[in-house]
Amino acid sequence: PKRDWSSDVCSSDLKAAQQQQQAEQALRELAKNAEQQQKDANKPLPQRAQELANAQKQLADKAEEAQKSDSPNERQQAAEQLQREQAALNERIENLPQNNPQGENAKNNPADPNADKPNDNAKPNPAQAARQEAQQRAEQAQQALQDVDLKQAAQEQRQSEQALRELAQQAAQQPMQI
Repeated sequence: PKRDWSSDVCSSDLKAAQQQQQAEQALRELAKNAEQQQKDANKPLPQRAQELANAQKQLADKAEEAQKSDSPNERQQAAEQLQREQAALNERIENLPQNNPQGENAKNNPADPNADKPNDNAKPNPAQAARQEAQQRAEQAQQALQDVDLKQAAQEQRQSEQALRELAQQAAQQPMQI
């Protein structure tokens, strides 16, 4: 009997289909992230920071749960998924408003010759320090996930969460400085 080769699938077809599926997933994630950033832009900073803290907590919970798995393959897959989610969250944290410790009016004051010069001695205010801490810890969590170190990732995510909660609190107390 003759074999019908028309129904056989070669491995290159499977790889191409898998790459197509991954590209489509990446595009969906980009669109979702852009939509989320648009929503974020319309929210006050305390609310944004609190929502980011909650999202960071969820990622830490997922990382801790994945760490319990006996399967290295499952931990690897979880780390890859968490890495994508952490990257999206890191972008949202990076897009939080920067703090201007001098205030807008000082920068635009033509009577002050130092208004446009950076002050290297100026310490960041508590809200700015919390934002920087949150961003740094989130980046360290991302690195830990790349290394499939779920325990370290969860620890960094918890630290980022705490810093974001501090930012929310500081921003609510001093809205004009953010």
